[in-house]
Amino acid sequence: MTDALTEMSGAAGAVTPHEVSRVDTVVFAVYGTTRAQARLAAIEPVFRAVSGAVDVPCELAFCGPAVCRLLARCGEPAPELERVLEQVADAGARRVAIVSGMVIDGWAQANLHERVGAAAERLGLKAVVGAPLLSDATDVDCLAAALMGEWRPRPGTVTLFVGHGIGGPAGSDYARPRDAFDAYAALSVAFARVGRDDLAVACLSDGPSAALQAVRGLAEPGATVRLVPLMLSAGRHVLKNVGGSDDRSWSSVLAAADYVPQLCDCGLGEVATVRELYAHHARALFATNE
Repeated sequence: MTDALTEMSGAAGAVTPHEVSRVDTVVFAVYGTTRAQARLAAIEPVFRAVSGAVDVPCELAFCGPAVCRLLARCGEPAPELERVLEQVADAGARRVAIVSGMVIDGWAQANLHERVGAAAERLGLKAVVGAPLLSDATDVDCLAAALMGEWRPRPGTVTLFVGHGIGGPAGSDYARPRDAFDAYAALSVAFARVGRDDLAVACLSDGPSAALQAVRGLAEPGATVRLVPLMLSAGRHVLKNVGGSDDRSWSSVLAAADYVPQLCDCGLGEVATVRELYAHHARALFATNE
């Protein structure tokens, strides 16, 4: 069988061809957040689940450039991806499995591939990057069931799950491959399949008008709209762009249209089933590359 660590794939991993017998370190790579509360509530529990799923040392790494810069500016430790890979290489690791903390296959996942590939080549590591949380229909069905269990129907209430979107920072010019798995659309289909017409998905990158359009398809004005981050953790941008008080936030736009917005300050990492799904990804990646 072909060793998955000797191939390059847009979905499976970026590698360098250094022969080593087995994975000796796992890195859980997340975008990260400057909010200590969100790290404690959502990121650290998933990291513990991933660590417990493998029998080799596991390290946490942040991939968000702005997050790492802001943490460093505030004097907080920032486990930046390249620094973590340097540390594991210095500790003697030669074959590293990167468990992706990204939710969907978009700019952040592609950026993770690129940076791991460059660092692995420079450090003499053999590395593979795992797929994001929602990489196929099975993952989507698992998450959909978990979300429907967490956010049960309520009279006069609809729930809008807010994803980041597939794009990156301004100027990144990311274009998703035409054959890429559309996790957001698949999640919407999974909700509709079981008649949960009180649930919808929208992307932060599409702006508050997308939220209003999605909500109008679910309920009349006067309804309560639960705004739930479809993200590993709820960073500061969620508080500002989704739940903020200025007239351009999602909450303000919905309120102006006579809906009653309720921001749910939580991340996917706070859901037990999501933690287990990440752990499953870690076990599968580790087992495939032993």
